Amino acid sequence: TVITAQTVVPALGHEAAAVPGVAPTCTETGLTEGSVCARCQTVLVEQEVIPVASHSYTDGVCTVCGAKEEETPTAAPGDVNGDGQVNSLDGLMLMRYLNGWSNVAISDAMDVNGDGQVNSLDGLILMRYLNGWEITLG
Repeated sequence: TVITAQTVVPALGHEAAAVPGVAPTCTETGLTEGSVCARCQTVLVEQEVIPVASHSYTDGVCTVCGAKEEETPTAAPGDVNGDGQVNSLDGLMLMRYLNGWSNVAISDAMDVNGDGQVNSLDGLILMRYLNGWEITLG
């Protein structure tokens, strides 16, 4: 049996190799830059997810993905609950609001006469409209 002396070979250590980041878009998440060892593929710096970016609109169209900008629908004057109809439920909701019985958010539809204020005059006009008076809302 031949025994030879063993030689200690020092470890080479990690050799960092960059993993490029990816910028987020309005439809895809991105990644930060990271790194791995070129020899053993051990992750040295983990990549982190970057949230989706906002759309970039020009003339109502996203310049990145082509999505059309959504318009916020506005309810017609008197359509307090936004269901597309002006009826007694809208009158009830407006009256409750005007009397402090409801914490309904003020909407443009509550300003029945279009004077920029929501007050008892709007309630009166809406009630007259609902009772068949010849009134134009807004």
